[in-house]
Amino acid sequence: MRCLPLLLLAACARGPAQEETPPPERDADRPPLELPDVSDVDFEAAFLDALRLARTIDARAAWAGHRASLAHRSPGCPDLWFGEPEELDGRPVGLHWADACNTGDGTGFDGIVHWTSDLLVQQIGGQRTEEASRELTANGVVLQGDDVLFELDGAAEDSLYLLDGGASRWVYNSLVRGTVTGTLAFPDGASTPTGYRADLYLRATGGDVDTLEVRGEAYFFGPRVQERFDSLAVDLSMTGPEGLGPDDCALEPTGWIALRDAQAYWYDLVFLPASSDDSSSEPYPNEPRSVCDGCGTLYVRGVESGEICLDFDFLFDGSSGLPELADYILGLHDLP
Repeated sequence: MRCLPLLLLAACARGPAQEETPPPERDADRPPLELPDVSDVDFEAAFLDALRLARTIDARAAWAGHRASLAHRSPGCPDLWFGEPEELDGRPVGLHWADACNTGDGTGFDGIVHWTSDLLVQQIGGQRTEEASRELTANGVVLQGDDVLFELDGAAEDSLYLLDGGASRWVYNSLVRGTVTGTLAFPDGASTPTGYRADLYLRATGGDVDTLEVRGEAYFFGPRVQERFDSLAVDLSMTGPEGLGPDDCALEPTGWIALRDAQAYWYDLVFLPASSDDSSSEPYPNEPRSVCDGCGTLYVRGVESGEICLDFDFLFDGSSGLPELADYILGLHDLP
């Protein structure tokens, strides 16, 4: 026994002949853990669908809904301001509307929406760089009758960096933290037609080395994955084939992804550990996972339930696209 000072010193003096008291059987009366019936779940398709949805959660939807909603304004509704509103203390100086009003066509603006946008283009020798950024911070809604055209309660921001000439590289970063809804943000055919409540960071690079990082969580106001799962949580990173190092895995990402059903049961798919030294962000840090085979360990309510193997080639097929630089600029002269 390891001896500790002061109060624990007496425990170290106990003789070897003293009988050990067995621990109480605390789990004797505890009912067994109930596991949901998953016989009808195609987990391979479900987790792939969840990853596709996660890639669509960026600032573009919020910005598109905001920009389109301004086409419904009329003189004096809503009031437009330049500067930093007191309600959004600490935001960069930019534009905002703040009002509770109705226009002639029945559109109502209620709350406050503040935005900034910036675009910088530089040409140095034969190398051209383009850097764009935008940010929305709001507690506002735009209505038309009972229909929500656009609503943002929180913040959405993203940035785009393009390098061309002598080298070719792009970097896209996005952070959505709040609720985004409305038909102008999510028109017919959107993968998340009712929007989402999210706290999700996304970073993607390409041109020279393809990488993808997705971290955070999202709730879709109803089952969006296989009509069963309404939420996802994810902490994944992966490098594309052309940027792999000698010790990197080309078949699967590091990290994990989880789905939640309407009964609030979580289903976790755990891949390679983030590192051999630090796995504090993982739900199962003690589980050895070192085989680069494209397969993850499935846990149902924390109980190991087999393996699921996925094909991640779609992550780097270019299908997600990039924002247009022109969409980043929204000043007084650019308003619809």
